[in-house]
Amino acid sequence: MEVRPGESFPVLELVEYRLGNLDFAVARLGPNAAGDLPGAAFGRLVVAVEDIADEEAMLCIIQHPNGSPKKVEAGPMQSNVGGQISYDSLDTQGGSSGSPIVSLTGEIVGVHTNGGCTAFSGFNFGVAVMAIRGASSHMP
Repeated sequence: MEVRPGESFPVLELVEYRLGNLDFAVARLGPNAAGDLPGAAFGRLVVAVEDIADEEAMLCIIQHPNGSPKKVEAGPMQSNVGGQISYDSLDTQGGSSGSPIVSLTGEIVGVHTNGGCTAFSGFNFGVAVMAIRGASSHMP
């Protein structure tokens, strides 16, 4: 497997962090060594303006577990209740917290926060976008 060289973008400011007892952060990033901002280098995702409501909706998590190369997993949502999205068919690994949970339309619908799914039981879960929007002053 060929791995593209990594790029670094410095964190200039931690804008918001764990507001309302929710596990999320908003950071402002600076340019990489070539002078490009992350959106110019890789494109942008849109943050959804409403929670995903369709149980069994397909979700995707783009993760860099423990700093390893990018890994993409997809599978159905189990539920979205009380600001928490749960899923048991999306495999995640340690170090993947903070990864976006993306819908089939390409919108960020949540942030992955916890593993807990085994081969036989349990769920992985994350914070739903409307819970984040409700706590954030930077995402109206």
